[in-house]
Amino acid sequence: MKNLLLLLLFVHFTSFTFIKEEEDKINWTKEYKLTWSDFKGIPDKASKNFAATNSGFGFETNGATTEGCTFIVTNSFYRKTSWVKKDKANEPLLAHEQCHFDITELCTRKFRKKLSAIKYNPKTMQKTTADLFRSEQTNWAKMQDQYDRETQHSIITAKQEEWENKVAKELEELNDFTNSTIKLTK
Repeated sequence: MKNLLLLLLFVHFTSFTFIKEEEDKINWTKEYKLTWSDFKGIPDKASKNFAATNSGFGFETNGATTEGCTFIVTNSFYRKTSWVKKDKANEPLLAHEQCHFDITELCTRKFRKKLSAIKYNPKTMQKTTADLFRSEQTNWAKMQDQYDRETQHSIITAKQEEWENKVAKELEELNDFTNSTIKLTK
């Protein structure tokens, strides 16, 4: 039952994938900030947006046993499918895209926190974690959409700053859930 479940979400709410090449991925860390050179995808000429961040959170598990279960919950940015229209690249837009990645980390930590609180039961673990993941996925999608609406994709500077501060504060509040490994035992 190793690697029973691997799910990844993306800022493009309808886009899902299961495995990406390692060199394509940037795992979220507090120290690393995105640069425009990380955006290696081909821009969508039909899109009104000037850039797109493809990031997602997901988990894998070794499967439920009678003794317990270990989860690895990660958040990654995908270079090959994140893009920018080069003539529109600027620092405020890059900060906006970084905040999309930070929002994904915030939802990753919320998922880790909820996962950590589950009462372990090997018979119901798969359904419980799948339901929990779908719920957090929905919350993540709503938050990303609300962020873009309220900031108008970085155009409303005051709202952009408000979101950056809000996300940074909430990340700090969930600092206990930065570890990607969650172990549940009976």
